[in-house]
Amino acid sequence: RPGCPGHTTWGEMWVRILAVLLRLAQAVAWLFHRVVGPPRSLPPRTLLEFEAEAKRRLGATSAAFFYFSYVDGEGLTLRRCREVYDGIRLVPRILRDVSSVDTSTEAFGSKLRLPVVVAPTAMHRLATPDGEVAMARGAGLAGIGYSFNWMLSNRRYDEISQEPGVKWLHLYIYEQRDLVQRALELAASKELEGVFSAVIVTSDHPHTRVQDSVVPEFQRSWYTSPVDLSELVFPNQVACGMPPMTYLDMLRMSSEELQNKSGRNDRKLSFDFIRWVKSQTNL
Repeated sequence: RPGCPGHTTWGEMWVRILAVLLRLAQAVAWLFHRVVGPPRSLPPRTLLEFEAEAKRRLGATSAAFFYFSYVDGEGLTLRRCREVYDGIRLVPRILRDVSSVDTSTEAFGSKLRLPVVVAPTAMHRLATPDGEVAMARGAGLAGIGYSFNWMLSNRRYDEISQEPGVKWLHLYIYEQRDLVQRALELAASKELEGVFSAVIVTSDHPHTRVQDSVVPEFQRSWYTSPVDLSELVFPNQVACGMPPMTYLDMLRMSSEELQNKSGRNDRKLSFDFIRWVKSQTNL
């Protein structure tokens, strides 16, 4: 009875009922979250949306996101590239039969479902533990080309090469021609027969940009990376007879030490080198 000692008032009773209902709602929400999962947003569709998703997953200030997103100088080249990309216009064609559309094309004797190729990019394991294996698998499923990067960071070399799809062998241009020759011989070896259909060469290697910009950033904050940098290896180097090296080893080297151990990029690069590469392989 209201007002009597030891008795609950109507107001207090309703407060307790609401508290029980609130706890029940929280329990139902928790159970729904465990069974159904968190609410899902639409997957990224544009390049900028993918960049925003990468920033969210890797962390905007992480060394890993910096590696994939850094720009040199004031970023003029990046801005101009985006301006050119944004300037591309697709001319609409209406009143056309689109019941059967073919977006495929052929490049260097291989058919691509889309006219897209994954450019040579290193250190995929900074983004995901599967690294280059996941990228090669995704490219194969999408029917696009995949550049087998020289500086790949994954020990699972065989898995990458065995994923279906179009693959091109990527090379850096070293003064030590024997290193390049060994890489070409490896690509044509029996165990990799039929894996590669072409060779793609980096012709504008940034000699100072990586050493002066990227490496110091990793030296400062490498511990924020999602994987242990001592596990990021360069199996292509070992395959070509060079000593084993991890990414953490690379961070501890001077520019001179790095070039002596991993190959010195040739600053005399010209079309003569391209002709020499063609003479060394049937790819």
